[in-house]
Amino acid sequence: ELDYIKNYVALMNLRFDYAIDLEMDIPLELLGQRIPKVSLQPIVENAVIHGAAALAADSAITLTGTFDRTGGRFAICVADQGRGMGTEALERLRRQVAGEEPAQSKSGNGIGLKNVQDRIQMAYGPEYGLIVKSQPGGGTAVTVSFPFQEPTEGSP
Repeated sequence: ELDYIKNYVALMNLRFDYAIDLEMDIPLELLGQRIPKVSLQPIVENAVIHGAAALAADSAITLTGTFDRTGGRFAICVADQGRGMGTEALERLRRQVAGEEPAQSKSGNGIGLKNVQDRIQMAYGPEYGLIVKSQPGGGTAVTVSFPFQEPTEGSP
């Protein structure tokens, strides 16, 4: 998944006249964890489209991994330096991701995030999934939580 993200950002850097710096801080303990395919790439794509591209200036997207071995979970946060969103737009997006409000078929409607949320919760249960935080002028951060699985002998 991380390789897909690196390749996607590299392609976007070829496309745009400004640079998107991809910063990753993922602990080694998380590199062997399995997650559903295409769980992070749509979130990074949103960060590029609604964060970096909206600014049309050099910016960064950060992926940060954290884990709680005793709590049995880990999380990856995708954060951008974009314009962010106000309280009303953020609440509407949260409702769409939770399935409380229908998403519409136009850009910026939460369908990609809802699809990721649904796949994670179908695979692991309702206690896992997405948390979206944003503020105007302060960018947006989407944190995705997964169950932490202790490595077995012979696993990476």
